[in-house]
Amino acid sequence: SEMTDEEGNRWVGEFDHGVLTGKGTYNGTDGSFYEGGFEYNYYEGKGRYRDAEGNIYEGEFSSGNKHGEGIYTYAEPVDDIKTFTGKWKYGTLIEGDNQFTIHSGGEIAEHAIYNQQQSLEKTLAALKPGNPDQPDLFVLGIAGWGEQEVFHREIKFLQQDFLPRFHATERAVFLVNSQRDIHSQPLATITSIEQAILRLGEVMDKDDDILLIYATSHGSRESGLALDHRGLVLTDLSPDALGDMLDKSGIKHKVVVVSACYSGIFVNAVKSPTTMVLTASSEDRRSFGCADESRFTYFGQALLEQAIPYTDSFSAAFEKAKSLVEQREQEEDKKPSKPQIHTAESIELKLREWRKVLGSRSNNADAPSA
Repeated sequence: SEMTDEEGNRWVGEFDHGVLTGKGTYNGTDGSFYEGGFEYNYYEGKGRYRDAEGNIYEGEFSSGNKHGEGIYTYAEPVDDIKTFTGKWKYGTLIEGDNQFTIHSGGEIAEHAIYNQQQSLEKTLAALKPGNPDQPDLFVLGIAGWGEQEVFHREIKFLQQDFLPRFHATERAVFLVNSQRDIHSQPLATITSIEQAILRLGEVMDKDDDILLIYATSHGSRESGLALDHRGLVLTDLSPDALGDMLDKSGIKHKVVVVSACYSGIFVNAVKSPTTMVLTASSEDRRSFGCADESRFTYFGQALLEQAIPYTDSFSAAFEKAKSLVEQREQEEDKKPSKPQIHTAESIELKLREWRKVLGSRSNNADAPSA
């Protein structure tokens, strides 16, 4: 027998009073497909799941989540990996194979206790001032949620593609929570974020240079941007806390990007005539793509990869990214995330001035022009 819901998703198997238990299949209208065990309509036991993007997981499930041992195959290689074996705990990858390491909570806690401050101080000391005769861009990248690698991947893309494009390689700080890499960058915590912003304020020309903050993680309407790591209890970054840090730094011109669910709550706390704010969602909507196996979040991919390289301003890039996200959400029948922007003429003027200088000194054909 079979059952189809209002959206057209279809379950096939043996039903008892409308509940599928035992062997069955699921066909989603978004292209996803599952075949295997069910219990009370949830994936249970052994099964094979193909998501809307074509990634495939074959292994053990519990209560609808990947749980136990399995094999994951990407539709397209991610981190130069096509297929890996692993162990999951209610949807979270907790062990990998020989292609990458998953650090335990104990390892991460020991690293935080004995290495974090030294790593942070070394990173902040390496910041170089810009040219005193022109506006320069400084960057702070934050990957807040350590148990899903997608946020780290966005920050790595920022580091590898964005910095060279905008000549900001020696003027950037990256704070990353990743259970696969605890040595490359300092951890993202309330203290490290505040120290980084204050240090950037010391190195920058506060009145002429521009600070770009790109923060990516899960988000909460109550507490803001989630900061989380195995083995550690971390305080989330609230909109008011970030606003206070920026005020204390004295940095005038800022572009603040927050890619997280409910990230629209940051707009009012951070915006000013000299601060542009871009968020992945409105204050009461979720954003999408936050999975360990995802290459990027929906908003992050649209903005960083599909919009910024092909537009001549951050506000134009936002509009392009918003359109791409809306189209993708519509195709996948997801509730719109409603990305938000606040901008003002003063910050737009400073960004145009910076773009003009950037374009005149660059011989890189990919570099944006004014």
